[in-house]
Amino acid sequence: MITLKQQEIELLKIISKFKDKEDDEGRTNAINSGVTEELSNIFETRDLSSITHPYIYSFFCITFSYPWELRNQIYIKKNPYPGLFRLFDHQENEVIRLAIRSIASILLCGLLDIIDSEPNLHFESIQSFNGINKLFSLFKETKDKQTKDVSSICIGRLFHVKQIPDKNITQEVISHLKSIINDTDDWTKISSIKAIQYLALNQVNKIEIEKEGFKIPQ
Repeated sequence: MITLKQQEIELLKIISKFKDKEDDEGRTNAINSGVTEELSNIFETRDLSSITHPYIYSFFCITFSYPWELRNQIYIKKNPYPGLFRLFDHQENEVIRLAIRSIASILLCGLLDIIDSEPNLHFESIQSFNGINKLFSLFKETKDKQTKDVSSICIGRLFHVKQIPDKNITQEVISHLKSIINDTDDWTKISSIKAIQYLALNQVNKIEIEKEGFKIPQ
């Protein structure tokens, strides 16, 4: 029986192997061998206090810098959203931050090969366990800038062509996305612009976006 300490040592090896590195073959092998599937099970079932930083960071390192079509294999193997959303209740801000960044990464896979009139393919999956309201709550309640930025981008990706149902959330999310389109962080800047474009595919969202003469970046 592998101990938690031994498990953490193995996870640190995964982080070392993939952090800031391009290795599509290695990531594919990790997914096919069940690493992301097992981590998703841990996120869903294990006591949150025992899910330390290496667990979510190793998951994130596998998902990030990985082509969309290959990254989608994580979702196909096992839907990771229930476990990742559960981590919003974790006591450590860095764990929450990495969870929402992982969600942002996987959400891109739901935009694979769809046209402008189609919703994100992962929308219903997230809606099925009240994930949308959990995402709204995280956006509203967090005091961490990166978590707020990424959660607003997630909402934009998730509501591709769909109207955000809550008017207050619509206003807050769109206002926040507008405020970060010139962010000093390149990923935040580019991703927020794309999120605004996704939301603008819905006419109600578009009207809110274009208030006060705002021009949607192209």
